[in-house]
Amino acid sequence: MRFSKISFLFLLCSMGWPLVAFAQLEVFSNCSKEAVEFFQKGDIYMAEQTAEDALSKAESAFLFKDERIDACLGFLSIVYLNTGKLSEAEEMRRRMLRRTEKQYGEKHTETAAVMSMLAEVLVLQGKLSESEQLLRSSISIKQEAFGRNSRFIAVAEKNLATVLRERGKLDEAEKLYKTAATKFEKAHGPNAPSVATIFEELSILYMMKSKYVDAETVLERALIIRESQYGSDHLITARDQADLALVRMYLGGTEDAERQFQNAFGAVERAGGPDHVAVGQLLAGFARALFHRRIQLDKAEEYLKRSIAILEKANGKNNPALVSVLNTYAALLRETGHNSEARNAEERAKAIQETSR
Repeated sequence: MRFSKISFLFLLCSMGWPLVAFAQLEVFSNCSKEAVEFFQKGDIYMAEQTAEDALSKAESAFLFKDERIDACLGFLSIVYLNTGKLSEAEEMRRRMLRRTEKQYGEKHTETAAVMSMLAEVLVLQGKLSESEQLLRSSISIKQEAFGRNSRFIAVAEKNLATVLRERGKLDEAEKLYKTAATKFEKAHGPNAPSVATIFEELSILYMMKSKYVDAETVLERALIIRESQYGSDHLITARDQADLALVRMYLGGTEDAERQFQNAFGAVERAGGPDHVAVGQLLAGFARALFHRRIQLDKAEEYLKRSIAILEKANGKNNPALVSVLNTYAALLRETGHNSEARNAEERAKAIQETSR
């Protein structure tokens, strides 16, 4: 089957970090070669400005089928994701979906691919019901076209597993992650970026199930892939290093693991900035580890407050990503005798969880 450039873009980007696609795909240059070069150099601001200008110029030509528009929408959605601008990324992908439905129809595989892309952004914002609906529709369309065992279903399965994980359906999510991982490994090899992405997601699930040895195993595999892909100083590599250190803190390697975490966390903060979502997630993870060991509770409380502020700024005040952080914060407050504040945090977490079901 012949795939359009947008579908091929989706497949490459879904293998892992967006940079995978840059060396292989001219569709980005169809938007703006200069914007792509800025992004590759790490100048996200100029990449964003240049791509937005290219999109404006492409749209001013009044050519609906102009591939430059599709390229710019796809590229900008990736740029916005990398800068934490989730609402903007969502808008780009909604526009992609409208264009694809008009061009190919609602039941076409191209439409299914963009459904999965949109659902991925919705998950990050806590819009779980709509995301699940889109993913199930995407999987259904692809199964009809390619069969149940096709690798082209793996991305939607991985994203659906994340939705299920956030809803607490951990066993179903774990099964789906493993199914997707098998398809990625068969299609792209055991060291593909897409495989690393699955392992990173699985590690979160294993931590939720207190299966720390399993979490360590999949993170070690993910880290090997990321280091070979990006080197040791990249934000994604540093994030995995920090996550692995946190797991090892739970397994008892406290002093060395804490030192490793601090080094990796510093690299993430330098690469992504102090308000990057990854910074907020890692702060919450470190606070949980400290609380688990019942040490440095003042520091843990400080980290949780900062984590909540970062995640609120990035994803909004009602995002499900806040639920576990708020619950940890509430437990810590109860531990230190601040029961009234603990109840407020618990009630807020419950309200968020109920609205995102």
